[in-house]
Amino acid sequence: MKLDGEYLVGRQKPVENPMGVVGGIIGQALCPSATVFGGKSLATQISERFIALSGIIPFIIFGVQSVFLTIES
Repeated sequence: MKLDGEYLVGRQKPVENPMGVVGGIIGQALCPSATVFGGKSLATQISERFIALSGIIPFIIFGVQSVFLTIES
């Protein structure tokens, strides 16, 4: 069904190129695999302390920023 030439919410256009779907599936499989294997090899080279600090420092920066940030309505 169409409404004024636009698709209704929840409806998508039919796929015009099936190879795009295949490429999407392959990409969705390769990216997480690369992340897992890359993370595993990276974990052997950097320490847990570095990982913790790389999460804590932005947390503190954003916390300080939110104290000085004014809320506009």
